[in-house]
Amino acid sequence: MKSPGFIISRIIAGFLIIYVFIINIYAQEHKLSGYIYDSTTSKVLTGASIFVKGTSRGTVSNNKGYYSILLKDGNNTIVVSHLGYESVDKDIESGIDINMDFYLKPEVIKADDVVITTDAPENNIESAETGIIELSKEEIEKLPALMGEPDPYRAIQLNPGVQSASEGNTGYYVRGGGTDQNLILLDNATVYNPSHVLGFFSVFNTDMIRNVKLIKSGVPANYGSRLSSVIQVASEDGDYNKYSTRGSIGLISSKISLQGPVFKNKSSFLISFRRSYIDEILKPMIRPLVTSSSSFYNYSRYHFYDLSAKLTYKINRNNRLSVVYYKGRDDFELERSQLNYKNNLYWGNEVISLNWSHIFNENWYCLNTLSYSEYRFSFAAEQREIKINLFSGIEDVNYKLNFNRINNNGNLIRFGLDYQFHNFIPNNIDASSSNFNLNFGANQKLYSHESAVYIASETTITNRLKVNTGLRLSGFFHTGPYEEYIRGYNNEIADTIVYKSKELIESYFNLGPRLSIRYLLNDNSSVKASFTNSYQYIHLATASSVTLPTDVWLPSTGRIKPQKGIHMSLGYYLNMFENVISGSVDLYYKDLKNQVELLYGIVNDYKDNIFEESITFGNGRSYGLELLLKKEKGKAAGWLGYTLGKTTRQFDEINEGDIYPAKYDRRHDINLVLSYKLNNKLTLASTFIYATGNAMTLPVGKYLIEGHVINEYGKTNSFRMPSYHRLDLSVTYLARKTDRFESSWNLSVFNVYNRANPFYIYFEIKEDINNYYLEINAKQISLFPVMPSLTWRFRF
Repeated sequence: MKSPGFIISRIIAGFLIIYVFIINIYAQEHKLSGYIYDSTTSKVLTGASIFVKGTSRGTVSNNKGYYSILLKDGNNTIVVSHLGYESVDKDIESGIDINMDFYLKPEVIKADDVVITTDAPENNIESAETGIIELSKEEIEKLPALMGEPDPYRAIQLNPGVQSASEGNTGYYVRGGGTDQNLILLDNATVYNPSHVLGFFSVFNTDMIRNVKLIKSGVPANYGSRLSSVIQVASEDGDYNKYSTRGSIGLISSKISLQGPVFKNKSSFLISFRRSYIDEILKPMIRPLVTSSSSFYNYSRYHFYDLSAKLTYKINRNNRLSVVYYKGRDDFELERSQLNYKNNLYWGNEVISLNWSHIFNENWYCLNTLSYSEYRFSFAAEQREIKINLFSGIEDVNYKLNFNRINNNGNLIRFGLDYQFHNFIPNNIDASSSNFNLNFGANQKLYSHESAVYIASETTITNRLKVNTGLRLSGFFHTGPYEEYIRGYNNEIADTIVYKSKELIESYFNLGPRLSIRYLLNDNSSVKASFTNSYQYIHLATASSVTLPTDVWLPSTGRIKPQKGIHMSLGYYLNMFENVISGSVDLYYKDLKNQVELLYGIVNDYKDNIFEESITFGNGRSYGLELLLKKEKGKAAGWLGYTLGKTTRQFDEINEGDIYPAKYDRRHDINLVLSYKLNNKLTLASTFIYATGNAMTLPVGKYLIEGHVINEYGKTNSFRMPSYHRLDLSVTYLARKTDRFESSWNLSVFNVYNRANPFYIYFEIKEDINNYYLEINAKQISLFPVMPSLTWRFRF
């Protein structure tokens, strides 16, 4: 019998197939289209608001600064505005289609004005998109600056429904989904690990960012490959008119950025480099002041660096080329000599993205993207006589073609294709104990192809009703070279099936419908609902009983089936006091199939390096309530977010087949963000975070039998780490600002009251075999105690 979700998805798919082909047959009216630019730098402006005065018609510029809006015949007054720029009013006589660009001048912000907003306030109720969080560059720079600079990735995690993995982990969870179920894009290229310093810093340098957008529900059909969310990071163009330098020097890290024209008003460059020096400067200064047994200060060594660059060339008005490059690496070492314990981790991303955008006419626009992404991870650990070394990685080549057509009634149709080639190194393991080595066999790479075609629409049915629809047909192909092992007597390998290079081993095809609906209740409130049926073909295998960041990327194969997800949400959205205050209440439900986990660790059951035999498969479920209250602007601004949620998993081979809490199941999650502008020079900011502790599995007993310590484990994830909570403070002083030079100082304190939040838990064992004596003490490792930072930021 088919599940209700399966039946619903097929009904919606049938409806959409008919719907998307008939929505484009209505009124014939005339269009106004063009680009929105910064008048001083000639950079395009993303998210600029364009509306017709006296009507409800409006739009915003896209990531390329392009806009298109429908005008009635006769005189129309167009208003163009953007945060931090002077508005422009222009009377236009419409009778034919018109191309017109607007150049906005930066405005001087009033001394008592602070703006913290994730989008144009009216979009909170008018857009049919659900679960959207959007930050422009100007908005990011007004957020609390911790460790010397605002971080868009950290700001995203301060919203309801989005949870950081925990201290010392690099991922994030959205509405109960796994860390692998989030698609992170830098100019349409995949970024597999988004963090430095074990989640402390983002890989996204604010000097390189134009805007950041998170979609946590109602994901459009042009995005695929993941079940939970999309983060789209758009990079900044360099200045087309003049050369400039900006940077920062701090106790934890420093950066320098250069930008300017290659050919004035035609092409530009932007390059930025960052490096940390925590070990060299900060730790020697702070260690005498820290009384806690922080492993980060007392037993670790760490540094990171990254390099970002962009080159943009405006071929002509309708054609634009850009290439973005990113490379970063982290090195972390933790050593406890008194326990004979040591581990080393290093990881890093490399990304190249080439984008060509072309405008055919005022109705048609396309974007071509060719990209390369690489992620590498290495882990080595040693305790007493046991040693383990692990290396894994993934490499992608991706091509995307996206067409956008705005028809004559102002509705948008989007269609295109997406192709990826994946190269996996799932695990290269070398382990030893005492005087012998554990043999895991020869390592083999895995190859696969992923493709999709899609069509989507955004349609205004009436002034109150707006509908976004979409269909995505995806395919996945596991290909050779590959060796498949057949086990026989005593579970030994009896035969091997050898597949040649490019030979098809397994294939999958799936159709995923998408639907979002908005109904305006009045001028200040609306109700929104969304349904998403999606599929994911690559997996991050995690160990439910392990809290170290040692997870492995794997493709779908004959044994590993694609993940399936159905995500439904229903929300009420409200704006108050002339859009100064906004709020929302969202209910969500997720049903997840074919979830992947490692069976009780990385090495256990990994015989002969057959990774598929160390994996088990199951289902997941997540549901909850999200509340958000936000003050958009004024002398004091910020937001309060709360999530009440529950996330469970069920695997036949884990916990005796019983349902258990996911390790990132959190009942409560609270985030408070505040910013207060005292005057034109001084701004105060703070964040407070509270989260229920992660679930984990611990032994309920240990026995000494014939000289060996034997563990007896309780129910899976039946224990909770202590709750996570933290207060951060930030003060920014603007020392000087002129047209040619800007200087400011930032003092921030991370973890003000020195909370020892857990990283992981290990056991300290004292034993006397001759006297059958065994003493075991659980020890908590905490990474980041109170951490002040002073940073000088400059621009000239």
